[in-house]
Amino acid sequence: MATNRKLRTALLQKRNFSPQRLSQLVQQRKAKLPMSTELAIYTIAHDSGIDVSKYLTPDETATVRALVAQLKASVPTSSTAKSNGKTTRGRTTPKPALVTISGFGIKQLPGMSAVHAREAQQMSNVYAGMYVFENSLRDVIERPPEAIRRLLVDEGRPAEDPGCRG
Repeated sequence: MATNRKLRTALLQKRNFSPQRLSQLVQQRKAKLPMSTELAIYTIAHDSGIDVSKYLTPDETATVRALVAQLKASVPTSSTAKSNGKTTRGRTTPKPALVTISGFGIKQLPGMSAVHAREAQQMSNVYAGMYVFENSLRDVIERPPEAIRRLLVDEGRPAEDPGCRG
């Protein structure tokens, strides 16, 4: 996809950028979030207050909107701040984590720390075990008492087991 020349020109004029400065900003933007050069220019134009929908197709505009949302989600919640003359280090947004649940690789989840990703993976395993237990218990409950008695006898337990009443 080639960069929309009218949009690029409008951005260069509005921000009074040289093409070299725009290239630097594009590289910085691409370092924050993987995207094409064209999309990086479009997100910079959006951040500069240019209505990109005037220059782009609806699909391209939707893509830019999604990228801008992802970029805003990846901005640190607070950076180094000065208060009362002291420099304090604030929390930053955690790096995206890769999660694999039930054999499916879920791409990076913005804003999810590695600890939360591990917890999500553990919970998926716990849920699978609980699902099996719940449904096997449900199957036993729904069986007629006579079928349960036969099942217990087949497994070597006596039919007159007091725990098996019909």
